[in-house]
Amino acid sequence: MDNVVDKVKKLLAMAERGTEHEAAIAAAKAQSLLMQHNIDLSHLNVGDSEAAVEVREWLLEAMSRRQIWKGNLANAIAETNFCRMWWLGPDIQLVGKEHNVQIARHLYSYLVEAIERATQEAITAARQQQGTLNLISARTWANSFRLGCAHRLSSRLREQKQRFKTEGLPEAKVSVLMCIETYQRESEAIAQWMVNHNIHLGGKIKSQARTCHSGYEAGKAAGDSINLNRQMSESYSNRLFEGNTLLQ
Repeated sequence: MDNVVDKVKKLLAMAERGTEHEAAIAAAKAQSLLMQHNIDLSHLNVGDSEAAVEVREWLLEAMSRRQIWKGNLANAIAETNFCRMWWLGPDIQLVGKEHNVQIARHLYSYLVEAIERATQEAITAARQQQGTLNLISARTWANSFRLGCAHRLSSRLREQKQRFKTEGLPEAKVSVLMCIETYQRESEAIAQWMVNHNIHLGGKIKSQARTCHSGYEAGKAAGDSINLNRQMSESYSNRLFEGNTLLQ
């Protein structure tokens, strides 16, 4: 487990000062590592190995109030990394096996920082273009930007999960069937834990805070505009994947 976590740490460190699109590439690569790790564990003899580690509950982040954009991001990260997320008051909880939760935690911390950095850069640019924003409108715009950016990253994470189920992991010679079976096995273990602990998740929680349309769209566009620059995207992806060094 520590070896895989260290690889993910190195991967995210490579993208620490990257764009929102580069953050998504790093997160997708981390998902690939975790998928392969879970498949490898499924072929070990159950006993004292990591394959026998039980599902349990973990605190992801304690907050004084719910921040919906963080909840949305945490939900996507959990869903695509063999965990489940829910609110316990204002706090974000995860359930899953330790090795899966550790990766989810690192991804969450990294992507939250990436979104916060992108938000500060965007609101500085908006002030320069539109003049000084008052405190209330600036806060609303920034929170809307965070929400838009989180939704965009969440979509990309789920797209990666879907690719596992339709393409497998060709670079690691992992079949589609193995990916599907891995998700199913981990999902069933978590579902049983939740039944045993009488935890029932409700529907989606909608934010009651004001949303600024321009801020939200700017958050989404932060990634859309970068996607058009294929040379930059492919160059960055090649640096992450070069020689498959992180899979060794």
